[in-house]
Amino acid sequence: MLDLSGFGDKLDDGTDELTPEERAEIDKIANMPIWDQIKEELANTRFPTPLAVFQTACVMALIFAVSATIILKGDVVIRDLYMNWGFVPRPDEVYDFSDLELPEGFLDQQNLESGISDAFETAKGIADEIIPPSTN
Repeated sequence: MLDLSGFGDKLDDGTDELTPEERAEIDKIANMPIWDQIKEELANTRFPTPLAVFQTACVMALIFAVSATIILKGDVVIRDLYMNWGFVPRPDEVYDFSDLELPEGFLDQQNLESGISDAFETAKGIADEIIPPSTN
């Protein structure tokens, strides 16, 4: 097993710290007054030209147009594929359910939605029909 217990002491010996003179020599702008710092930073800043801004905007518009075209065309291809396979009905396909026959008593369940007390009464009546109350 490797013992690293003394390793941390060697890193914290203070030799890595810079003196104030060394800091001032490395970062001359930090020791200036705030207005001089702002002037120095703005003087060293390169702002984009109007042509560069226009070129960037054109590239962004081109990327948007290509991305939107790929997404929309891909959506059409996938939609047609699933509709041709019959997974999703076409919008013009209208199904006629006029001959649909529901099981006996199917629409009686609508009464369950009228209120909780009606639901309990209906459930009690159905339960009494299935399991007659004991006459002991």
